[in-house]
Amino acid sequence: MTARDKCINPEFNLEDIMVRPLPIGVQDFKEVRDEGHLYVDKSNLIPQILSQKSEVYQVTRPRRFGKSLNLSILDAFFNLKYPKDNAWFDGLNARRKSSYPGPCKTNI
Repeated sequence: MTARDKCINPEFNLEDIMVRPLPIGVQDFKEVRDEGHLYVDKSNLIPQILSQKSEVYQVTRPRRFGKSLNLSILDAFFNLKYPKDNAWFDGLNARRKSSYPGPCKTNI
């Protein structure tokens, strides 16, 4: 591990990454986190959406680019049917950057 890797992510562990299964075809964020699949943190989407005051968000991405997984991330964060103290966002940017500790009390 280089010094640059430590600056980017101090919790970086190459051995941990090498043994994690790839989530090929898995589109459910909760399943990805619960099963310990390899996950590239895309949760920065949540603070971006919270900082904007738009009524509509259009997500345009090519095929197989994570649109369904991103919607599943939003569902896991905002949906009140999930426990507020879940560990799905532990260690992710959304938990660190958002003023919301978990699901918020809004309807989407």
